[in-house]
Amino acid sequence: MNRVVLYLTISVFIFILWVIYLANTGQSSAFFELVKMVPYGDKFGHILLFGFLTLGINISTKYKVVRIKNIPIFIGTISDFIFVLIE
Repeated sequence: MNRVVLYLTISVFIFILWVIYLANTGQSSAFFELVKMVPYGDKFGHILLFGFLTLGINISTKYKVVRIKNIPIFIGTISDFIFVLIE
């Protein structure tokens, strides 16, 4: 089960990278047209994509946590947050 989640998470990550590439190079996609048709589609798209990515990373790392000032924070959440900041 964990391998399936890992492969799905990698697939979502690659899909996000592909969408970022298309957006940064000014290319069009059917996904962009779909997002334009839905009110706040861009916001919903970000929530879904990065939400699934974060969930997948957390499941793949078996919910390992890092404690910062006695507050447990999932490693998957931290790694996704860093990816979003870099992007």
